[in-house]
Amino acid sequence: MPAPRGRAGDNPGPPKAGVAAIAVAAAAMLCCIAAPLLAGALGGLALGSVFGVGAGVLAISLLLAFIVVRLLRRRADRAQSGGRA
Repeated sequence: MPAPRGRAGDNPGPPKAGVAAIAVAAAAMLCCIAAPLLAGALGGLALGSVFGVGAGVLAISLLLAFIVVRLLRRRADRAQSGGRA
């Protein structure tokens, strides 16, 4: 004997447990996707800032070395010419 059917207005619609399961699965997927992306982005920023600071220090050091060498050469030239430049 078939199961009794309810009245026409008693249709419960789609099961709510299925919607909740899909929402939980979507949240889990977003967390599992977002965590490595955020970690990679933050790691990339940290690495970029370290390299950026290192490059800045190197550039300033080279600039200062260039200035010191020019000043030393200029003083050496003045000393050889007897103080007249």
